[in-house]
Amino acid sequence: MAGRPAGQSTIVPNANVMTLPAIRQEVWNFSTLIPSLQSKQASMEWLACRRLLRNELRCAACDVDCRLNAHAKNVDACRWKCTTCGARKSIRDGSFFSGSHFTLQQVVIVQLLLVKRHAAERPAASGGH
Repeated sequence: MAGRPAGQSTIVPNANVMTLPAIRQEVWNFSTLIPSLQSKQASMEWLACRRLLRNELRCAACDVDCRLNAHAKNVDACRWKCTTCGARKSIRDGSFFSGSHFTLQQVVIVQLLLVKRHAAERPAASGGH
């Protein structure tokens, strides 16, 4: 009997991961951001493209590529899994999002709100300079 097929080894194709200068040039607002966060998968892809989540993971014990593995009990519905030793890691491991129990969508939206709030308050706090 065959097991489940192995998942993909990247969240998005490596060619879709943006360069840091391209990321810095982006401007986001709610009308452009919300459509990119319509699902858990879309959110993971958006974050991986912008280097906010690891796009791939190598097993620390085996030094082989881990695969994305469906995991319904996880807030992200998937995790990294080594096909050799079975080690598992959250897709959030080593990122800003690790340790949070909020959805990726919620964290990104709250961060955008905080940035917008800070930007709105900054000129007033600095006396307009």
